[in-house]
Amino acid sequence: MIALHSVTFAVFTDVPNDNANYDAINYVQDKGIVSGYPDGTYKPKNQINRAEFTKIIIGAQFSEGEINDCLYKNTKLDQDTAFFEDVPINAWFAKYVCIAKIYNVVSGYPDGTFGPANNINFAEAAKIIVKAFNYQVGTDSIWYKPYVEKLGEKKAIPTTIESFGYNITRGEMAEMIWRLKANITNLDSYTYADLAGSVSASGGTPVKLSGLTYYVRTDGGDDTECTGLSNAPYPGSGQGQACAFDHPFRAFPPGGTPKLNGGDNLIIASGSYQMGLNAPGADMCSRDYPWDCTMPAVPSGPSTDKPTRILGEGWDKGCANPPELWGTQRATQIINLADSNNVEIACLNITDHEGCVEQHSGNIACERDVFPYGKWAVNGIYAEDSSDVMLKDLNVHGFANTGILAGRLHNWDIENVRIAGNGWAGWNGDIDGDDSNTGTMHFQHWIVEWNGCGETYPGLQPTGCWAQTAGGYGDGVGTGETAGNWVIEDSKFYHNTSDGLDLLYTRLPGATVTIRRSMAEGNAGNQFKTSGPTTIEDSVAVGNCAYFEGKPFTFNVDPCRAVGNAISISAEHGNLITLTNNTIYSEGDCLVIVESAQNPTNVVSRNNIFYGGANFLQQGAQSCLIWSDHPTTEEPNSPNRITFDNDYSVIYNVKEADSVCPIGGHDKCADPMFNKIAKDNFDLSLKSGSPAIDAGLASVAPKTDVKGKARDSKPDIGAYEY
Repeated sequence: MIALHSVTFAVFTDVPNDNANYDAINYVQDKGIVSGYPDGTYKPKNQINRAEFTKIIIGAQFSEGEINDCLYKNTKLDQDTAFFEDVPINAWFAKYVCIAKIYNVVSGYPDGTFGPANNINFAEAAKIIVKAFNYQVGTDSIWYKPYVEKLGEKKAIPTTIESFGYNITRGEMAEMIWRLKANITNLDSYTYADLAGSVSASGGTPVKLSGLTYYVRTDGGDDTECTGLSNAPYPGSGQGQACAFDHPFRAFPPGGTPKLNGGDNLIIASGSYQMGLNAPGADMCSRDYPWDCTMPAVPSGPSTDKPTRILGEGWDKGCANPPELWGTQRATQIINLADSNNVEIACLNITDHEGCVEQHSGNIACERDVFPYGKWAVNGIYAEDSSDVMLKDLNVHGFANTGILAGRLHNWDIENVRIAGNGWAGWNGDIDGDDSNTGTMHFQHWIVEWNGCGETYPGLQPTGCWAQTAGGYGDGVGTGETAGNWVIEDSKFYHNTSDGLDLLYTRLPGATVTIRRSMAEGNAGNQFKTSGPTTIEDSVAVGNCAYFEGKPFTFNVDPCRAVGNAISISAEHGNLITLTNNTIYSEGDCLVIVESAQNPTNVVSRNNIFYGGANFLQQGAQSCLIWSDHPTTEEPNSPNRITFDNDYSVIYNVKEADSVCPIGGHDKCADPMFNKIAKDNFDLSLKSGSPAIDAGLASVAPKTDVKGKARDSKPDIGAYEY
């Protein structure tokens, strides 16, 4: 006979009695602090965001009446937001944030936001808990230290917490509440000292660093004078001192081997660092081939949770004053990520100091033939055969050719990166050999603008803008033929001299494109161009494709290249294309084009505004609504493989409007009443009385609009919620 171990469950079906947080979760449920999910689960391993965490902690310490009255007593009737610009006054969590703000439990981020959807890390959670429980603590230059010390003193830090920057789970949240409210002091608990280890402690959001940490600062020493392992200036004499290096080349010597091993870190202090010939540490460089005077490739980290990091000072507290790495004497690139895996690059200003464009056909061409070549560099970042890379808080601008030249990538994350004023292209994925990327390519808060233009120095203004007719290129973003799941969120593509976002070649098996809450305007070709299964939602495409005509910074730009359609999608193999809650304006041939389908393709369009402008390429005509493959004279019996399934849209001012509106039974053929449409001056948010207000289909509408404003139960049509 075999004895079977009996496992009992708490009220929640996914919390057995052998769960590490079983008693804590039972406690918070019994006390009415949490209620779990409708399906009877608690999801103890799920991370928790700042809005959810604030609700639960405030709910545990304040009365329901006080919480419900907070907004009424502390805000005005005409307010749209509560205390923070990203906390809509009608959001479910606003009343909890109100209490937290009034009682100084939360203060938000330096940019005036609260970050409700951000997962909360332990340091942030410690501060909120200690303040909500009204424990008295002192202050410290490391802002989170007093709060963590207090929780350690109360035996309330579960030993599953890995670091100050660790994103806590719902189970760990329950554990901390239980230990404090029930005075549980007999369980294992970490202290501040236990967690300190090798952790950034510079006053911002903490992140645990693995490996050794090297430092660079302008008052450091060379690699014989300083070890690089201490963030201190060179004392002026001696060898092997505990002080910082004076230049990134000391850690990454051109033509040499990096001093960093995989998983180590380099933190560069604010200041300006010349990258190229004659820079400190460039001893092996030669004026005969100064383009090779660059950092060697960054060594791969041992795993995704132990990346090799190159970080600017302030990387962990908002990146207010990033160090400048500027290329000179025709350096090929600043950062090399060839064969680099598990890497993070953050908080850097990457640029050069000359306004020339490589091989420009006008008068701003870079000197390529005779040394000295000048204070310019070719590219900002180069990458190939690279996986699991994070680029964050970067400004990559002013290069003679390309901001980021990168192909054969796997699982890259790009967050808060600006790529601007690069003479040929912003992001170019067309490298030598195969280009295809795989995995997820995730871009958030990505700004890509003025590429195909030079950038003056030191004025940093566009100059000599050119495109393909003049011998240039001009895409903001372009790739070679690629696979991968491309996810672009909360991003902007402005004033590039060809297409804004060109993902036409995302057409290998398995490739997908998802664009959310993003904006494109004033690009000289298409605003958004994709291929394969595509979802575009909550986005704005302003197709004023003749923007560069007559501008003082224009040299030779092709207006409305590729006939200037605002959105262009290739559906070669037959796909589902979904357009939801977008606002689209065009001065090109059409607002939307879907073509090249060899198999049936369904375009599902709901809650969109389509506004046709005057067709720049055809005097007296308007932009058409949509063009798609159809039977031709040569093949009159060929099927139309593309179906445009449109409803709940506002369609206005398009070519042959009477024959194309309405399409669906809920379409509105009327002026959407934008706030402003003028030459190169657009505000496509809605005026009072717009027919788009409250007219959308709620079942498909995203929860927020393009600006993050919550949609109500009667969502508006278009990207903006009134």
